[in-house]
Amino acid sequence: MRLPALAVAVASMMISSPAWAQAMGISPVRVEMTGGEQSAIITVRNTGASPINLQVRAMDWSQVDGVESFSLAGTLIASPPMSTLAPGEEQIVRLFLDEPAKRTSEKAFRLILDEIPLGEPTPGAGMRIRLRALVPVFVAPKGVLRPDIQWSARRSAAGLLLTAVNTGARRNRLLNLNVVVGGTHIAVPSSNSGYVLSGGSQSWTVPDVPLTAATVTITADGDFGEVNAVAPILP
Repeated sequence: MRLPALAVAVASMMISSPAWAQAMGISPVRVEMTGGEQSAIITVRNTGASPINLQVRAMDWSQVDGVESFSLAGTLIASPPMSTLAPGEEQIVRLFLDEPAKRTSEKAFRLILDEIPLGEPTPGAGMRIRLRALVPVFVAPKGVLRPDIQWSARRSAAGLLLTAVNTGARRNRLLNLNVVVGGTHIAVPSSNSGYVLSGGSQSWTVPDVPLTAATVTITADGDFGEVNAVAPILP
């Protein structure tokens, strides 16, 4: 499944003058390969008024104890890794999966697309980045796979620590996350991407949960439908 095209201006690393900020149009904004699929493409378009240098890197993506980790991928290849786009020009980035198709659970990657100022040296230490976009890539075996989220809630000095652990074979993305305590809806602050990877976990800190509360009801919109769960609050 591919999401519709979206003009992405994800400024996770914007520096210096805002006038430097360019925009990259990226389609799709999420890539999924299933079954025996070993390749995919994304299209990057320079929607700005000046030429841009584009660097693309494929990263392994994992989650351990709620912390996201990225390392250079050994089995997903993005080509070309570097290109220059004139205003309005498009670049097709091809993705190749260099691993056996046999897999029992979904594997997650992230494509990191960096806009590098023209005239910069070969990418390395000290390289400046104007704009960064992150594109999730998921590789799943054939068949019906679903996430299985286990919830826990524990009090901390900063509030209620809400943790989702995914023991299922596929990721879930949780949006519009809320907890309900005694009939009161409390919006959970967005502190991460919302993805809970297969075999991974994510945590959120929820303020203003009454000390008298013994349980919380959790609601969210997920990739595979609405999420509704109840978790006891541990001290």
